[in-house]
Amino acid sequence: MIFSEAITHTGARWENEEIDRVAVFNCYNVVGNKWHKWEPHPQHVAEMPFKRQTLFRPVYCQDNVPEPDSI
Repeated sequence: MIFSEAITHTGARWENEEIDRVAVFNCYNVVGNKWHKWEPHPQHVAEMPFKRQTLFRPVYCQDNVPEPDSI
């Protein structure tokens, strides 16, 4: 794990006394990678909004930009 909070924001003091500073860990995985064999049930994907469906697109980079009409 790499925590970039100190690297990115060390120079700025947190001065908001009403809201706590919260570190957010983002795990970014490009569309050409996959870490598991699991696939969601096609019916579940079909019930999702378009933007969420794009999270379950196939694992390849070429021409893998879905359009709302293609899903």
